[in-house]
Amino acid sequence: GLFGEEDEHVSVENAFRYAIYRINHDRELLASTKLVYDIQTLPVQDTFAASRKVCLQVEQDTIAVFGPRHQDLAAYVNSLSDATVPNNIPVHALTLNLYPGFQQVGMAYTDLISYYGWTEILIVYGTAYGLSRVQRVLRGDYGSLEEILVRHIDASNMRRILKEAKEKRWKRILVDLTVDETCLFLKMALQEGMIDPYHHYIITNLDIESIDMEDFRHNYVNLTGFRLVDPSDPYVRKIIHDMEIYEMQTDLSLLNTTGYLSLPVSIFVGLNVCGVFFFFFFFLFFFYFFFVFFS
Repeated sequence: GLFGEEDEHVSVENAFRYAIYRINHDRELLASTKLVYDIQTLPVQDTFAASRKVCLQVEQDTIAVFGPRHQDLAAYVNSLSDATVPNNIPVHALTLNLYPGFQQVGMAYTDLISYYGWTEILIVYGTAYGLSRVQRVLRGDYGSLEEILVRHIDASNMRRILKEAKEKRWKRILVDLTVDETCLFLKMALQEGMIDPYHHYIITNLDIESIDMEDFRHNYVNLTGFRLVDPSDPYVRKIIHDMEIYEMQTDLSLLNTTGYLSLPVSIFVGLNVCGVFFFFFFFLFFFYFFFVFFS
């Protein structure tokens, strides 16, 4: 398991541990085999040191690599996989990507904006990944959209940008931030009088159900978002129940507790290691997970 230093939430690493736990305790899946995992934290800013750790993993007869998610580190692991697998086996045959890519997610937001017929939009993002996600929106052909304003945002300039939007009467806002940053943004917008039926927000974070909406519901907030994990699905409900028990037994954090108890999108990454390990168990391969299931 390869994770970027300070680049992943601790729950993602815990989900990886939980996935191996589920495999080893499944009476039917690999019943006569026990998987052993090793977790390495890779320095995001030092690709040389990170590459050495990855090479050490390969030397230990690793059968599968989970991660890393960081773009630069993932590119290196992908390059290493090209050099490791036999020449007669195409590397894409041993690589598995299960996630909605930036292009697909961007297309969903583009279609949504076109459906609403917005004439202007303010796009706020917090990271380079966020900017990559909204690139499709910036390049979209809408017809009705006349103005696009883009702002990089963090806790230090959040209120200033909200005041700017209020002054310029920008009422259509696409927000690409983490759950915590989104909560802070919406609270500041509430304080600025920008949570009302006349403002419309599109939230790109796929864990939108983990945001506590209690402070906004009485202001008739106009907020739209997408969700990948269906909390009413029987399989998801069973997983959540099992993970609650696992949390109590191990004291490891897995589930969202804000808003209401829910399963973060990134956690499904770890859970689906179960099926992947079973299918590719006798192959040396490298695979990268970002987000997984559409519900």
